[in-house]
Amino acid sequence: MNRPTLTHGIVAAAVLAVAGSAFFAGLSLWVAPHAALRWVTTLLAGSYGAYLLANADHRTGRIVAVVCWCVGAILTATFVNSLALFLIFHAAMIWLLRSLYYHSSIVAALADLGLSALALTAAVWAAMSSASLWLAIWCLFLTQALFVLLPRRSPVALDADGDNSEFERARRSAESALRRLAAMDR
Repeated sequence: MNRPTLTHGIVAAAVLAVAGSAFFAGLSLWVAPHAALRWVTTLLAGSYGAYLLANADHRTGRIVAVVCWCVGAILTATFVNSLALFLIFHAAMIWLLRSLYYHSSIVAALADLGLSALALTAAVWAAMSSASLWLAIWCLFLTQALFVLLPRRSPVALDADGDNSEFERARRSAESALRRLAAMDR
């Protein structure tokens, strides 16, 4: 499957905002609003994590990622009392998942970390300005959707013959040999 597009991210943000605010409205009738917000945060972050995994090019490590996500969510729910820290931990889990599955350089991963911080800031601003949970969730995931605009690989300077080094030629040759070997096993 291809990397998600900005349009996919916008649609996902809209769906998550509507579902999250509706779930909060229903759940807050039975539990305290603080507890309902923690449940909604966990479910929305998990849903977004599942969306990221479903659209990732790499298929390896998905079970481990899901298990680690579940353990992280359980530990966060158990040991983190502050709502701000709770939100930060869930945003960090989203960032880590995107860094592992969508970014191939540390620069892109760090840019994504900045984007996650910006998304949390936008959500807090929207919540404080409008007192609307729907708008806060929308701003959070709409800003998160911008990760698709981050570069996949950093540009490499090429020399006169279109190559950047002997090492790169050797690496490409080795990758080609591995692809041929993998094709023979099928």
